[in-house]
Amino acid sequence: MGKNIDVANLPDTTTSDDPIDLFQTHGNVKSAQIIIDKLTGRSRGFVEMSNDDVSLAAIEGPDSAPYGNRPPLNVNEARPRQEHPPNTRANPGPDTFGGVPRGDFSSRLRPFPLPNV
Repeated sequence: MGKNIDVANLPDTTTSDDPIDLFQTHGNVKSAQIIIDKLTGRSRGFVEMSNDDVSLAAIEGPDSAPYGNRPPLNVNEARPRQEHPPNTRANPGPDTFGGVPRGDFSSRLRPFPLPNV
């Protein structure tokens, strides 16, 4: 089974057929997918090759060649997706206010200093 390849620095106009055409010269491409990176907003490609030897040749191949109007492609072996714990601070829920249960503000209350008259 081939390795998945991560392709960065793709032009924004890239379609899922473009990585197939680019990596077909190294061997049989099983699948190609273009996504938009959540953090950067840029196009990112994932290509699955037919076997490991072809994958290694594809990783070493187009790394230095410019593609489209972008800097050279950044081609690496794709890492498995990491599961992140849910963000509990973003939406604390209806029974809390800023992470503090409703009605329990005694720890946050401070005496208000009165001005000296």
